[in-house]
Parts: sequence; structure tokens; C-alpha cells
Amino acid sequence: MAFSRATMKVLENIYWFVCPFFLGITIYLTWKANKQIEAMLLTVIGAAAIFYYWVKWFKVQKKEDIWPPVITPCPDYLTLVSPANTGADDPVCMDFVGVSRQPRIFKKAKYDEIPQASDADFESFTFSLDKRAANDSIADYNSKVCLKVASKGLTWQGVCE
Repeated sequence: MAFSRATMKVLENIYWFVCPFFLGITIYLTWKANKQIEAMLLTVIGAAAIFYYWVKWFKVQKKEDIWPPVITPCPDYLTLVSPANTGADDPVCMDFVGVSRQPRIFKKAKYDEIPQASDADFESFTFSLDKRAANDSIADYNSKVCLKVASKGLTWQGVCE
């Protein structure tokens, strides 16, 4: 069951009022019963438990709420590079991080030495999306794109999972 953001904020405020209140009462009663060591342990463990469940219930989102925030025009960690910088006809994606699992096939580019379309090994530095043919279904086109992504040793969350 999922609550709206406003409801979660109200529940979080109630949590921050009720939990320390009951922990404080319990610590006070334990201390008054001449169990000071137990009261100190209860303070530390209780505060840690309150913090742990606050993070678990209110701060960590479900996996599907986090990713993908957007589907990017390039596979994961690749950067879209303008034709003005490469001399190519269309924008291409380049790896400036070095994420490919097949570095001989898909090479890492340098920011200060962006490969040019006229270079002999330009294709080994770039990932470009082919235009979808009119007779290709979306499923067929996606499978072709995902095969190309995998062949270059890349991943693309939200597109090729």
C-alpha cells in the first residue's frame, strides 16, 4: 500500500513525536527503577532503532520509484556529443568514463581530444542510434538497439533490461 507524499510527511511528523516520547518515558521509568545501566543501553539502542526505521520507512524509496527518472538519449554513462564537435552528420554518444565491458570494441574518448568523423577509428568511439525503418515494429527496433548496446559492452537502464 502506497501513501501520497503529503500523507507520508504527516506520518513522518507523527513518528518523530510518538517514538521519542515513548522512548523517553521508558528510559525514565527504567532509570527510576534504579536500573541505570539498562536505561543507558535502552537510550543508545532505542535511538539507533528510531533512526533505522525512520530511514527505512520514510527516506528509502521503492526501487521502481527511483529509476529511471528519465530515459536518456544515450546508454548508461555515455554523453551525447553534438555534430559541431565531431564533424559527423548526427549527434553521437561517446564514453568519457570508460564503462564498456569490451574496451577494444568501444573505446573511451578524451574530453580534450574528441574523435572526429574523419578519423579512421571514429566508429569505435561512438554509439549512434539508427533510424527506425517504417516497416519495423517498436519491439523489433528495441531488440536491434539492445543487441547493439550489448555488442558494445554497454547497458541502458530503462531500455535494455
